[in-house]
Amino acid sequence: QAITTAALNWFGVQAGVTTTQSNLLAIGNSYPNPFTSSTTIPYSLTRSEVVRISIVDARGSEVMTLADEFESMGDHVASFDGSRLARGTYFCVIHTSEGSAMRPLTIE
Repeated sequence: QAITTAALNWFGVQAGVTTTQSNLLAIGNSYPNPFTSSTTIPYSLTRSEVVRISIVDARGSEVMTLADEFESMGDHVASFDGSRLARGTYFCVIHTSEGSAMRPLTIE
């Protein structure tokens, strides 16, 4: 737990926060979760912004980048194919210039 907390703090995410809604970013519940191969992560931007979406393991290591690009305002979804990863808990971390949001994801 301490390693995960330290790693998430390094990524700029407050440990234990499963959803963040600011004036810019809202992240929804992934579906399905838990999952065996892939899941979808909904999020919304209230303005056009550069967005980086990372998958982080329980040790805090970034294992995958789902997006690192300019996106328009509005609703979006990110797809995560975790079929090549070991079972366990991972975190989807979405970064913008205004802050970050995190959701836990469980691969069964």
